[in-house]
Amino acid sequence: MTQPLFPGNQTQLLNWYNGERLECYPKILAYHALGYATITSSLQTQIDIFVPSHQRDRNDTPLIVPAGAQVYYIGLRTPNVALIGTTGERLKVAAAHTDTAPVLTVASSAIAANSSARSVATPYDTLAAPLGTLGGATQYRLLNSNAGNTVAGTGVRVASGTQRVICDVCYLLAADPSRLEQVGYPSTY
Repeated sequence: MTQPLFPGNQTQLLNWYNGERLECYPKILAYHALGYATITSSLQTQIDIFVPSHQRDRNDTPLIVPAGAQVYYIGLRTPNVALIGTTGERLKVAAAHTDTAPVLTVASSAIAANSSARSVATPYDTLAAPLGTLGGATQYRLLNSNAGNTVAGTGVRVASGTQRVICDVCYLLAADPSRLEQVGYPSTY
């Protein structure tokens, strides 16, 4: 599967050597979408995640994982300042407020600086148990959910200015079928 190149949809294909694609397992491609969500001083319950372009272009397209992808890792890390929120609510990288995902829980009206959470498929080194296989293209966002994980929370913010939360989504996709030049049949003399 070819990856379109446009701002906001830059993912890092994990296996390349000298310009040639390598596969982590035969016919499986591994991707790492590493981006950020910007927290402002206004309460936010749903924040788009942007993956910076390798060309340093302006980012205006959110993080979308393609249909058929097997998500095997989701993670987030807060910026170097505390986030302000409602005690007991959750901050997570997910597609919907009801999704199970690694969460940072607001304690004493704040999420501490440099907090992190992650969710990894078990066992991590095999393809036996991905976190989920996507039926359609899915947009991941940084979400603030209520304590019951059922609807949006009241929101998170920073005291002033803006800060970025680092977000990771790693996934696997099936590779394209082999080409004739990959067969390696004997040459004729």
